[in-house]
Amino acid sequence: TASLPVGAHSAIITISDPNSTNSPQTISVNLTVWKPTITLSTSALSRTVRWGLNATSQTFQVRNSGTGTLSYTISDNADWLACTPASGTSTTENDTISVVYTTYALAVGNYSATITVTDANATNSPQTISVSLGVVLPTIARSPTTLVPACVRGQNAASQSFEVWNTGYGILSYTITDNAAWLSCSPVSGDSLGEHDTINVTYITSALAPGRYTGVIFIKDVNATNTPQYIIVTLTVY
Repeated sequence: TASLPVGAHSAIITISDPNSTNSPQTISVNLTVWKPTITLSTSALSRTVRWGLNATSQTFQVRNSGTGTLSYTISDNADWLACTPASGTSTTENDTISVVYTTYALAVGNYSATITVTDANATNSPQTISVSLGVVLPTIARSPTTLVPACVRGQNAASQSFEVWNTGYGILSYTITDNAAWLSCSPVSGDSLGEHDTINVTYITSALAPGRYTGVIFIKDVNATNTPQYIIVTLTVY
C-alpha cells in the first residue's frame, strides 16, 4: 500500500469452486490510507536584543496530527539562528525544538528568517515559522539636568538626587563619574530596562571658600545611542 494515494480504497476477494453449491463467495476489503501531518505550536517567533548580546533562546513544538510516523527535518535560512535537534520523529507526541540565537555580531537593525519543517510523506509539507529579530540600543534619560546646591561657609550643602532610566531598548548599563572633588554620587553604576533609578549626590563643601563652583556629573553607557549625558552642578558657598 506504500504507493497508494491518501483516501479510501476498496477491493473484493473472490473464492470460487465450480463444484461448490455456493460458489462464488466474496469478501469485501476496505482500506483507508492516511499520512502524517505536520502540526507546529506557532507560526511566528520574535525577539528583541541589545546590540552586542545574544538573544535569549526560544522553543516551539512539532507534532504529528495525522497517522503513522512523521519523520521531519528542520532547516533555516539565517546564520544567526540554529534549531536543535534538526530532525526527529513523531507519532502523536510533541517534540520540543530549541531555537538558539547568535546575534552578538549583528549590526543594529531588523532581521527576518524562516524556519522550515519538512517531511516528504506528510500531507502538508513543508510548514514554516517566521522569525523576526530586532537588534537595538538603549538610550540614557536623566532628570533633572541641573543641580543647584548652596551652603554657608564651613558647612556641607544638603544632599540632592537625580534619576537615570532607559528610554530605548534592551538594558541600559550605565556608569556615573564626576569632575569635582566636592561631590560624590551613589550608586555609581546600574542597569535599567526602563525603570527609574535614583542616584544620591552628597556634597563635601565645608572646606570651600565662599564663591561659585561648577561641576559635571557624567552618565555613560558605551552602547547607548546618546552617551554620554551630563548633569551640571552649580554650587554657591556664602
